[in-house]
Amino acid sequence: MTYQFPTNDTQPAHASNSETSEDSRNLRWQPMKDFFGREASTSTAGFPDGFELRMDGLWALSEETDSPEWVQICSPIYPMARSCRRDGSGWSLLVAVKDPNGQTRFAQIPNSELQSGQQKALSPLLDKGMTFGTEKSVKALVHRFLVKSAPERILEQAQANGWQGNDFDCFLIGSHRIGRPIAVAAPSLHKSQDRQPASATPEKWRERVGTLCSGNPLALLAVSQAFAGPLLRILNVDGTGFHLRGRSSTGKSTLLRVAASVWSATSSIPTWRATDNGLEQLALQRNDQLLVLDEMHEANPKVVDGSIYMLANGHGKTRFNDASCPGWKVAWLSTGEISAKKHLARLPTSQQDGQKVRLIDVPADQRSYGAFDDLHSRADASQFARDLGLAARDEGGTSGPDFVRSLCEVGGSRLASHHQKNLAKFEKGMLNGLPKNSDGRVIRAARSFAVAALAGELATAKGLTGWEKGEALLGIKALFGEWHSDWMSEPASGPESYLIRTKNFLVQHGSSLPDRKSGTAGGASGWQDERHYFLTKETWNELHGSDAQRAASYMRDQALLRTESATALTFTLSLPGASRERVYAIYKNRIED
Repeated sequence: MTYQFPTNDTQPAHASNSETSEDSRNLRWQPMKDFFGREASTSTAGFPDGFELRMDGLWALSEETDSPEWVQICSPIYPMARSCRRDGSGWSLLVAVKDPNGQTRFAQIPNSELQSGQQKALSPLLDKGMTFGTEKSVKALVHRFLVKSAPERILEQAQANGWQGNDFDCFLIGSHRIGRPIAVAAPSLHKSQDRQPASATPEKWRERVGTLCSGNPLALLAVSQAFAGPLLRILNVDGTGFHLRGRSSTGKSTLLRVAASVWSATSSIPTWRATDNGLEQLALQRNDQLLVLDEMHEANPKVVDGSIYMLANGHGKTRFNDASCPGWKVAWLSTGEISAKKHLARLPTSQQDGQKVRLIDVPADQRSYGAFDDLHSRADASQFARDLGLAARDEGGTSGPDFVRSLCEVGGSRLASHHQKNLAKFEKGMLNGLPKNSDGRVIRAARSFAVAALAGELATAKGLTGWEKGEALLGIKALFGEWHSDWMSEPASGPESYLIRTKNFLVQHGSSLPDRKSGTAGGASGWQDERHYFLTKETWNELHGSDAQRAASYMRDQALLRTESATALTFTLSLPGASRERVYAIYKNRIED
């Protein structure tokens, strides 16, 4: 059963009389307007008896003396709404807190914790900046106020951060919401909202962090990948990761911190040494944002092997068959001293090629100065990495939300259609100059680089990066070119190598094979017609050597070969002049997918 949430039109307006309206105006603090918009009134009409919200805080009528008197029990707090999951479970209370800096913060308190005692119920509010009064029993009075509060508004409780709904006009980052107030994040997601320095602004991040990335292709890629998170759902593409691998102390971890600073100011970077369930929760917290993972080489290869597919596919083991549990889309960055391929080679089965384009290996120790090319007048790479890391820590946490805010201003199908067309152009630009009918995995990798480049260019156009127009695209396209050269030169192994060798041959020579209707026996590599490539036995043996029969068996089992029978490997091709040739007949539409 799915809980029916009230629409915005049917959400109750707070009851008000002339006295209450006057109280509301005198409060000046308007958390309802901060969250729900200017039409929402911060009325105290629904407060439990014996409590008042005043300018300096929440007051209660204390009955500890013979003559009851009003005492201040805490700084200003305000119960705003209740929330629950789509199945009607997990009820919580959404409370606004006015912190010591005068800022409005929001906390979710599960009903189970409200009923469990003062400590569990009050901890989320204390963490947001609530302070107690000086009188006795104030904790008990605040707790009683929360338990008795029953605001009329009911919101959906999201089980993943990021975009809510399909209109791209509401985005959650823990207790922070951007756009329309249609949902709140589950309490478990509030832990993901890293604190940002009070003085941090997008402008300071651009000047101290973004400009230092200019001239450094790997930094351009890392930061652009951070901005790519909110675009994945808009572009209707899967999440993909880049693995920055290289020797220790070359700047890899600094690049992770710089990318992470787009969304947070934390100096703590998660590592691959986590359980599958731990990564699932982290992915839900970072949904539609950036997920960073450090030190792959220290993790269990078995965990890494499963996690690559899990993160890219958007569902974990515990959530795949549970419709109530959401999936995720994350842009992710990883680091390690060795490539994912070498790390996974420790397992009994070797890495499949699909993993290599879900987690794309990028060397991070072969630039002019380790991971960097332009030190921006610093004495050496160590000083540059130190300055960049400190700036990321001090100024992080504002640029990502500001980027989302600009996307929310457009929202809807118009936003999706516009950027999907832009992605197609960027992807075409990545592939420009490569052979037509490139391997499907190359196309997928090109799309991943194109998504990052598009995100970097959009962030630049919105004034967030400090880069020149086109700089992200050029830098990331160069990195894709380097990746493609490595991909083409890397010797394949295992059954997938049969497919790769065959595809590479057809990419280079398939279009030049003569039509079967004009072909002659002998001397040619093969022929083609509208539906097939026909390779001679000699060509096949040259391609696959001692593995020729195994290669044909594998491709037949993959339904890529047309054969005489279910057990045969070749096909008899009739040529002009009544000649017949035993060939390997490859389906064009299947081999090119």
